[in-house]
Amino acid sequence: MPTLSQAISIITILFLFGYWTGIFLLAYHLIRFGIGTHPRRIAFAMIIGSVLLTIMTVMLLIAIK
Repeated sequence: MPTLSQAISIITILFLFGYWTGIFLLAYHLIRFGIGTHPRRIAFAMIIGSVLLTIMTVMLLIAIK
């Protein structure tokens, strides 16, 4: 049976995997099927925000351990 910190790590990793899969699909469709440059700007801002949120999540996960 995994300990509490291992369970939190596993849940966080699974969540981030699903989150990044969704971000990739959304950004791909915005870039590929968007008309003009506005959807590309939104996709870029969304990816930058996602990177920052992922970095914060990993830092907090390390701090919890």
